[in-house]
Amino acid sequence: MAGNHRPVTRAGDLAAFSLRGSDGYAIQVLTIGRRFVVLSASKGHVGAIYSTRGRISGNRIRARFGSLGRIAVVYHPSHRCQGATSIGDQGTFRGVVRFSGERGYTRVDARRARGFTIRPGRDACDRSRRARSSAATERLTTHLAAVARRSGRVVSVDVLGSGQPRIWLQASTQEHRGRMQIHRIAYAIVGGSKAFVSSEPGKHPAFVTLKPPKPFSGTGVFEEGADLSPSWTGTLAVWLPGAGKVSLAGPRFASNFCRRPSGNSGCALFPPVQRPVQIAQDSGSQSQALRDTRLSWSR
Repeated sequence: MAGNHRPVTRAGDLAAFSLRGSDGYAIQVLTIGRRFVVLSASKGHVGAIYSTRGRISGNRIRARFGSLGRIAVVYHPSHRCQGATSIGDQGTFRGVVRFSGERGYTRVDARRARGFTIRPGRDACDRSRRARSSAATERLTTHLAAVARRSGRVVSVDVLGSGQPRIWLQASTQEHRGRMQIHRIAYAIVGGSKAFVSSEPGKHPAFVTLKPPKPFSGTGVFEEGADLSPSWTGTLAVWLPGAGKVSLAGPRFASNFCRRPSGNSGCALFPPVQRPVQIAQDSGSQSQALRDTRLSWSR
């Protein structure tokens, strides 16, 4: 390592670089501390995130993503970025980056990539990354959640609104493949009177009809029975990289719906869906890495 540039292995440090994959996918690789290496592939409103334990020593990063690919690179810093409260380096990662997504949705085979090292949350080299999570702090006035365990993976649907005509729809799957954790995600902004129809705030039995735009297809229907027991049915589905078409509604889904007027307290997560969501979030130490990477391209 040249000069006084820091290695990428100190606790709390983050190293990252980006590449272009085939079929228009953006590939991002980053490290979390000394243990985890995360690779994400995103295109438009869909993406997949792969997290695995790696070997990070000095300025070397090594990781295997099962049969999908591997990373073995050495970081060569070129110059330092000095911020008000942090220091980062920009440079080049040289070595081997090979990845082939399931079903061949994207491929990358590279020998070098431009990147940087920083302290997470204090980005001295890329100021445009700041304040990305501001939307997460907005008060929610609409929340529909549906979660199911199916074929060894957790499938979830979230519809979020903050008092505006448009709402945010996000669907995801989470699964394990050996030591690797895979999180696939799709999102869309739903607007228009026919795309989202629901009962008035506080009215029961409550109902919702959801007809989102691409990359989603079909319709999702939430209904409360006479005893207010919820159901989430319909033909709602989405195509996810590496998984193909995934059904997002049906009798296996636990669901609930909350809608409150602006000025009231926001909607909390509901008991019928809280347990499977918590299981998914706590299923591996790399879950935080997956969530951080997901935010980096979905906002």
